[in-house]
Amino acid sequence: MSKVKSGHGSGGIGPKTPKTQEQMAIRVAEQFMLNFNGINSPTSLSYNDNYCGAWLTEQINRFGYKTWEAMAADCRVILKGVKPAPKPRGQKIRIEVVKYMGKFGSFANHESEMYQAILVGANGKRQALPDTRACCTGYEGHIERKYAVDIAKGWAALLNCPTVFVDTVGKKAVA
Repeated sequence: MSKVKSGHGSGGIGPKTPKTQEQMAIRVAEQFMLNFNGINSPTSLSYNDNYCGAWLTEQINRFGYKTWEAMAADCRVILKGVKPAPKPRGQKIRIEVVKYMGKFGSFANHESEMYQAILVGANGKRQALPDTRACCTGYEGHIERKYAVDIAKGWAALLNCPTVFVDTVGKKAVA
């Protein structure tokens, strides 16, 4: 299967490989409509964008259309039949204050209980939350629970999500 270059506004970097012809048609239609709507909307950053217009012209020539509007009409038909992917139920963003065993400090020679605030996204991805009041960007956790709780409270208020406390000290390490 050949690789297809992603176009302007595709949201990705590098070549993408579609799995089926239908997926390729849907992707092309989505990209075309994104750019078509962007170049026609005065509030869009693509409005009066020569690159976006050149990309649209390249697409209509590639697929044999006479005008942008003609290809947009067919793209609407393709996209009308596409059902959106189901949203996962019960998964919402949350902040976990995690208790774990780790080393604190540059010259630490033993592990101790530590605490860290972690954002868990709706897709399950995890990211350590930095202390917004600190001048440093690195965040590896604290020995005292109250600091991680303070960070979690600030982020929870900002993101309007719950805070959960998780203890990983008692769990066995997976080899």
